[in-house]
Formats: sequence, C-alpha cells, structure tokens
Amino acid sequence: MYVEAMTFDDLSQQPGFPALLGEYAEECAVDSLPVNLDPARIISAYGPLADCGLLHMFGAFISEEDGVPALIGFLSMIVCPLPKYDYTVAATESFFVAAIHRSTGAGLRLLHAAEACARAAGAVGMLVTAPSGGPLSKVLPRSGYSEKDQVFCRRLSDA
Repeated sequence: MYVEAMTFDDLSQQPGFPALLGEYAEECAVDSLPVNLDPARIISAYGPLADCGLLHMFGAFISEEDGVPALIGFLSMIVCPLPKYDYTVAATESFFVAAIHRSTGAGLRLLHAAEACARAAGAVGMLVTAPSGGPLSKVLPRSGYSEKDQVFCRRLSDA
C-alpha cells in the first residue's frame, strides 16, 4: 500500500474512482446539502484552487495481483491563511478510504502525507472533518487530533 500526491484530474482517471466516489457519497454526504459529484464539475471547481497552490490531492493505492495499482482512498486538502488567526492552516476538503481497505493503514498514510505537505506549505495546524460517529471520528483522537467544534448545516436552496 502506498500514497502519492497527484492532481484531481489524475485521480479521477483511475479505474476504481467512480465506485470509490459513489461509496464516499453514500457514507459522507451532508444530509442538508445537495450532492453533485460529477468529476467534470469537480475538476473545473478544483482546477483554479490547484493552479494557485491552495489545493493538494493524495491517492492511496494497493497493488493488485496483476501488478496494476488500485485506488482505495483519497484526501483533498486546502492550505491557506485564515484571516481571523493570521496563520496558514490546512483543512481536509475530502478524506475517504473504501470500507474494505480501512485496516490497511491507508487512512493514516493519507493523513501523514497531508500533514507533511501542510507543514511544508507553512501551515501551523490542520483541521480534519469527519462524519459524526463515523469510523474516522474514532481514529482521529488516537492520532493526536482533538475535537474542537461541532458543525451544523441547513439547506438554503435547491442548487
């Protein structure tokens, strides 16, 4: 199992990406927000963030029996200054590992790769969101993260 930094365009071209994105949408969707995980739309939204150095993407892979790498997880992170704190902070935008591969250490490797990237970009901290009560919310405290806030959401329109 290994993790590599990559563009969203490269990530979205992986053969297993549509199935992984579907599993991600099922498990991590915010009930109050519409889900639009069309890769073409996402590429157009992420492109400008990546072009200005704010977006960082990582993929987790295993080698299949035929030697071809298979995508089993991904993490996208935005690193930018937070004006109210006057510091650069990293925040995960998406973080997911397929359920059948969670015992491989893929999630921790993705997290550690993102942390190293964030440090290199000058971030003083990293914010990671996780579905309430989900597997990630149980792993993060054992990885040095502490719960600080709760996020509440309300749908405002039919986008």
